[in-house]
Amino acid sequence: MEQPLAFEGSFSTELLQAVGILFITCAAAETVIGLQLIRVLSHPGIANTGILPAISGMDVSVRLAVIRVRVAQIAPSCAPEISRITAKIQNAFGHRNNIAHNFGHDGRSKNHIDLRSLRFNGDGSIQPNRTYDAKQIRTFSFLLQERLKGLDSALGAAGVLKLAELA
Repeated sequence: MEQPLAFEGSFSTELLQAVGILFITCAAAETVIGLQLIRVLSHPGIANTGILPAISGMDVSVRLAVIRVRVAQIAPSCAPEISRITAKIQNAFGHRNNIAHNFGHDGRSKNHIDLRSLRFNGDGSIQPNRTYDAKQIRTFSFLLQERLKGLDSALGAAGVLKLAELA
């Protein structure tokens, strides 16, 4: 029989599932963002899957920045909306990163996680610690999914063909 991990008894099943769903959602989102980047870089021609090796190691923030810049070239009137959506997607990844790198537990409750921040504010003070419960973490997953749908729609409004249309 397998031994439980040291932290398993410290958190509720619901909280652990919410964190797992967030991580899976973010992993899928990274794939979607990569495909959207291929879509934008291939516009107006056929889908150029040869781009994939060049973008496969790109950080999400870089992929989103390239999408913003390319849309500003393709359809300048759509650039503010794309910038707004990509900023919200980046913010969602910020929550994931904060949870992944600052996950903590004070032992008071199995139904929340404490995030110990070592990030600085503009005035040099350290940002306050945060506490999230399963519902809040699931909301991050849902919002990321909705923002990716918004990016897809906004790219369509900018005249960028879907990958299936590019093939």
